[in-house]
Amino acid sequence: MVDHKPSAVASAVGGSGGKPGRCCASVAGPQADDTRALAIALGTTRSTINALRTPMNREKTARTTANALRTAHTTAKRAQGAACSHGPVRLSLRAGSVGRRLNKKCLQNGSQSRGYSACFTLKQRGRSGGFTLAEILVSVGVLVLLVLLFTQLLNSAATITILGLKRMDADAEARQVFDRMALDFAQMVKRTDVDYYVKKSNQQQGNDQIAFYSAAPGYYTASAATPIPTSTPTNATKSPVSLVAYRVNSNPASASYNKLERLGKGLVWNGVSTTNTPAVFLPLTISNTWCQATITGTPSPTCTGTPDPNYEVIGPHVIRFEYFYKVTNGFLTDCVPGPNCSVNGWRGVAAIVVDIAVIDPKSKVLLDTVDPTGAQLSRLNGADGSVPLLQDFTTDPRPGKFITLWQNKLNAINTLPRQVLSGIRVYERYFYLNQ
Repeated sequence: MVDHKPSAVASAVGGSGGKPGRCCASVAGPQADDTRALAIALGTTRSTINALRTPMNREKTARTTANALRTAHTTAKRAQGAACSHGPVRLSLRAGSVGRRLNKKCLQNGSQSRGYSACFTLKQRGRSGGFTLAEILVSVGVLVLLVLLFTQLLNSAATITILGLKRMDADAEARQVFDRMALDFAQMVKRTDVDYYVKKSNQQQGNDQIAFYSAAPGYYTASAATPIPTSTPTNATKSPVSLVAYRVNSNPASASYNKLERLGKGLVWNGVSTTNTPAVFLPLTISNTWCQATITGTPSPTCTGTPDPNYEVIGPHVIRFEYFYKVTNGFLTDCVPGPNCSVNGWRGVAAIVVDIAVIDPKSKVLLDTVDPTGAQLSRLNGADGSVPLLQDFTTDPRPGKFITLWQNKLNAINTLPRQVLSGIRVYERYFYLNQ
């Protein structure tokens, strides 16, 4: 029994078994061969679509599908000019519908297989890869702009960090100096029968110096040959009193030149030794008894020899030291209230006000580079004997005004780099005396 039902391919071309269709009688000669080839290609395509249902053949099916569609497209082109007007249109529509169903099948079954890329390759065959020159130029321009912005941000962050570290170094040194002074002033011996080496009105030009008795611990018996203090006196002969002094060394030949030093000379009880001088009472003075402790660094005709070896550096970057007094009525002065500005047991003095100028270590290195002889620094603090740029205190009733004057002087200096001047910071503290 023979099945005369027309196949899908025969229906697509308009007839079966050579019988004429609705449009034309038959396709003869080369046109018949092209039609036959197209039918074979479409049959292969349908077989390929059925094979997609088998998960094991997805990759192979994708390749077969691509080849089949290429063959169908070529065959349809050939048959378009030779066949009747309706037959090729039907064939093309048929092939297009098959391709759409095939792409849909690829999306459904090939998303998790290697055939997925092949399916999309069929849809994107007409697109060219790569970037245009304009796109590359825009991308490079944006990248350069971002790099420049990031570099500026990084430089700004580094500058702020360095400035912060320099300020922290100066603050730490100033805090250490003030804390040491606070302990010494708090334990100061305040009596009317002992001497104090303090400044009087317009007495000290440039860096000031102060010496007094205090209950703070000190060093014992040292000489220039043995700069490290030793404990020669026994514990029974050591008194709780020490001679304390502060100064900025002004001797250019000293290793401590232009550095803040502190003297802590331990004293013995009266009458226990002929070589270790005890605390003396008026009319004996500190400057006549320990002249090495009161000179600023350079030996004088009345006090020969080297400076007292009990001095030690307490502020290596403190370049200016100035102090004055706050009296009980709130007025600020450089003359202690009393006959000839005498201390008289610190009566009438409420506090000692200390102002210092500190240069951070990094700025000090830069200052030594631009000023290797130290002339600019000596001019700044008056170590060269001239009137210092950071001026001496004069009587002023306004608290906080003096430190502002120092800062204004620093801002007006144009002989030093701004990096150096910005590294010099001024500080002020009130040390109140317990009466």
